[in-house]
Amino acid sequence: TVQRRGHGGCTKLPEACQVLQDPRATPASKRLAAEFLTFCLTDAPTQRVRFSRHEGIHRAVIEMVELKDSAASAMASHLIYSSAFANEKNHQSYIFEGAVEALANVVMNPNALTSQIMWAS
Repeated sequence: TVQRRGHGGCTKLPEACQVLQDPRATPASKRLAAEFLTFCLTDAPTQRVRFSRHEGIHRAVIEMVELKDSAASAMASHLIYSSAFANEKNHQSYIFEGAVEALANVVMNPNALTSQIMWAS
């Protein structure tokens, strides 16, 4: 993973952020973009900084958590975990944009998938 990121594997990070912010993108497309972003941000502080610079991205991820598509919601919760880890700007932005309430709603949803609950917790 580190080697792939180091050899340009995450050059498309801005495009993946755009997919999450595109209201016409399907939940499946957003899930794949979030999965890619999670790959790029895990154990990569500089990538988390790049992610944090995309205006509106935190709100877009939270809106994805709130989707009825359980797999997309779970992936968005995982992305919050990965992007907020050791990054104060992302952490604070998620709090400001309402992530706590969105994640709590997932945890309290009796129909949520275990993967949704795990990442939302």
